[in-house]
Amino acid sequence: MKHIPILLIGGVGRSGTNLLRSILNNHSEVYSHSFETRFTIDPDGVIPTYVLLKEGWSPFVSERAIERLDVLLNKLSHQSILDILAIAFGNLFSKFGLNGNIKAYKEWQLEKMLPNFRYHNTKLIKNIKLLEYKGTWAGRTGSMSGKAINKVGFSNNKNKLNIIFNEYFHNLYKDLLSSKKKSLYVEDNTFNILYANYYEKLLPGSLMVHMIRDPRDVIASYINQRWCPKNLKVAIKYYIELMERWLEVKKELNTDFYIEIKLENLCENTSEVLHNLTDKLDIELEKDLLNNDLSKSNTGRWIKEFDESEQKILNDRLFKYIEYFDYI
Repeated sequence: MKHIPILLIGGVGRSGTNLLRSILNNHSEVYSHSFETRFTIDPDGVIPTYVLLKEGWSPFVSERAIERLDVLLNKLSHQSILDILAIAFGNLFSKFGLNGNIKAYKEWQLEKMLPNFRYHNTKLIKNIKLLEYKGTWAGRTGSMSGKAINKVGFSNNKNKLNIIFNEYFHNLYKDLLSSKKKSLYVEDNTFNILYANYYEKLLPGSLMVHMIRDPRDVIASYINQRWCPKNLKVAIKYYIELMERWLEVKKELNTDFYIEIKLENLCENTSEVLHNLTDKLDIELEKDLLNNDLSKSNTGRWIKEFDESEQKILNDRLFKYIEYFDYI
């Protein structure tokens, strides 16, 4: 298995992942994108497809998983005319308070951001197909020209599957770092932590950072996001489910694969936190990393934004995590 020089940043959302990425991007040896690339852990993405092929295999499940991965990677690769039109109409709709996201992934053009993105994707799809044959089944739509082509992916050859996905990530990020003349890639995808156990297997040499924030402040931020629940109790439930998943995944990880960083500690003790992180990454702590305005972290916003009854709900329902992460 090939080692991959990458730092994976994740959390449960609204916990400072973007902030840490932007700080590290000031380092002379680091490259990161200013947006979430989405192709790794979004539905039908690379890691979910790997999980299905490895743990939920059947001929038809693998066929559908491979097709959906191919569609997603192509969708994220470039913009079509329809994407450009969707952006224009979306901006117009937003002015009238309507949902402007009328087409999925319309802004993404990863072939411009990741060298040889299409080539590596094509090679991955080819490598994970175990066989192809003409045939159909109840869940597949037929065609006017004859029988459809079924593409069956790997089942029991799990070691080979690991090698295929490892080489995909290795070659993709190697080309990126080579083109940017950098030595470390930093990827910020909010829910990276939920797949940490798979990342550890497929990306040896990588490091996972779990960004933590006072759970009550996370909830205060959740209810203002379009992708989160607006209702307080539902938002709390949303947080709990995410955090419980992380705590389960965490049990499977080697302790040298991940670290947890509090947003508040990053803002208050910046030099110490970054020194520990860069030391673990085996890069120098450059002064440009310390020249950031971290005064807008909004610590303690939950006290200002929730009344006493809501604060009680927060404290009662989130007590386990408030205590676990030492926010008492």
